[in-house]
Parts: sequence; structure tokens; C-alpha cells
Amino acid sequence: MPQVKDPAVSKTKTGLLVLVVGILFASAFAPLTALLPALLDPRLAYVAPVALLAGAALVFVGRRAWPEHRRSALVGLALIVAGEASATVFAFLGTPYFQTFQGQPTGTGSPYHNAYVLRLAWDAANFALVTAGILLLVWKITSHAPRRLIVGGNLIFLAYYLAGSVLSVVLYDPTLGGVDLGAQPGVRLLFDLFLPIFLITNALVVLGLVVARWRVPASAHAGQASPI
Repeated sequence: MPQVKDPAVSKTKTGLLVLVVGILFASAFAPLTALLPALLDPRLAYVAPVALLAGAALVFVGRRAWPEHRRSALVGLALIVAGEASATVFAFLGTPYFQTFQGQPTGTGSPYHNAYVLRLAWDAANFALVTAGILLLVWKITSHAPRRLIVGGNLIFLAYYLAGSVLSVVLYDPTLGGVDLGAQPGVRLLFDLFLPIFLITNALVVLGLVVARWRVPASAHAGQASPI
């Protein structure tokens, strides 16, 4: 008998595709702004988070096709929304607030130093929330191979970002109000690797999502919902 197309499955596949588009846009936007900062409008940076939220919402709506996926999809979407909302607040309110400390004493324990540490912790928390949300969002609807790619790409970048944040705090130079990269070759190398690691890990996640989307069945039997 011919299978009946399940609208929930179609929404899930569309959501995975939108997630891919968002990550690809972020991957293209980052090197362009780093190499040619005056070329693109900075407001375009919000396209990637909007696509990420839209894709996550579609995957969440499609959760009805897999009953065991409903709870993880709900928690995943909630974490992504929380992370992106926090990042938006950070951009509109946190950044101007931190800039008010420019030109003030930068010694350890000073208001500037406290704001510096808070900024790193806030940004790292946002990354952690979004990363955990993406992993939970697709955990139950991906098979082992694409899941490894998605988990690997996300966790490698998160570990790298957290390591850089921790080193920025540990190696903080009170006279500079930051890290003296010239005196820390290893830290400079870590910072210089940001763009390559960002692109490589994004490529792993995109490949995982593409394979996961390809393996999602085009139709499902009514009343039957089995994990992929």
C-alpha cells in the first residue's frame, strides 16, 4: 500500500534544511566580516540566529511524528530560545554597558575587570545554551552517523570557545585590560585558530544535518512512530 505523507515529517525536514541554511550563512558571514569588515552591514549577523530559531521551531512542530522525541524537542527549543534571547540582550544592553568602563582602571578586582569577566562568562553561557539546545533538538531523530557529526562539531567548538574564555581570565593582564597576545604565543595561536575551527566544526554539523535530513523518511504510517 502507498504510504501517506506525514505533514509532521515534512516540517521536520524543512526545519533541518533551515538550520543548515542558518549555519551556512554564519560560516560565510564570519570570514567576510573578519577579512573585509566594511563590506557587509553588521545587522546581517542577525540572519543566522533568526534562521536557527525558525529551523528549531519547525523541527519542534514536527515532533508529533515521533512521540519519544517530544520532550527533548521541547527542552532543545527552550534552550535555543533562551540562548539567543540572552545573546540579543547582551548585544543591545550588555555591550554598551561594558563600554562605559573603557578608560577606567583595569586592575584585578576593578569594575572594568569584573565587567570583563562577566562579559566572557555571559557569552560562553549563551554558546553553551544554544549548543545544548541543538543537540537535544535533533537527538531523537538522527541515526548514529549524523549524530556523531553533529555532536562532534558542536562540542569541539564549544570546548575550544570555553578554553579561550578560561585562558582570557587566567592570563588577564591588569595593565592592558585583557590578554597580552604578544607575550603569549600559545594564546595567540589559539585565537588565530578561531576562524578555521569555526568553519571546520560548522562543516561537520552541516554534513550531519544534511545526512540526518536525507535519512528522515518522506512519509510515515499513521499511528506508527519509530526512531530513525
